[in-house]
Amino acid sequence: MNHQIRQAESKMVRNQAANRLVAGHDFKVPDWLVSLEAQHLAAQNEIHWKELSDDEKEVFLKKGTDNVKLSLILDSIRDKEPESVLSEAEAQNALKQQVAMQGIDPDKFLVEGHKNGRLIGLLSAMRDEFTLQWVADKSTLIDA
Repeated sequence: MNHQIRQAESKMVRNQAANRLVAGHDFKVPDWLVSLEAQHLAAQNEIHWKELSDDEKEVFLKKGTDNVKLSLILDSIRDKEPESVLSEAEAQNALKQQVAMQGIDPDKFLVEGHKNGRLIGLLSAMRDEFTLQWVADKSTLIDA
């Protein structure tokens, strides 16, 4: 099977696992976290938060809520399942490899990411992806 096809299939399974985890856990998340995540998502899409209509903001807030929930659920899984944890050093090494594959100096990238505050978020996202892949690997797939 083609490498890109395997990657796409793996991503699809992770997305389904993420959707199931979020849908299966109904709890309130702090509004301030949701707001920060929603504004971050808008900024990632080069959209200015203040220029959005209320309906557009609501779309980002819903996605922000799901992202915060998923992150909290994955934290809980990491607390109970040590093999689902990517260490700080492993996360940094994986990030360095990804950056190097894009032709960017990984050490310079880490220093700059630390300065501008993005490194913490990137490493957190790497740990979440690792845990989500662990969940997907442990899951049983069924056809609907």
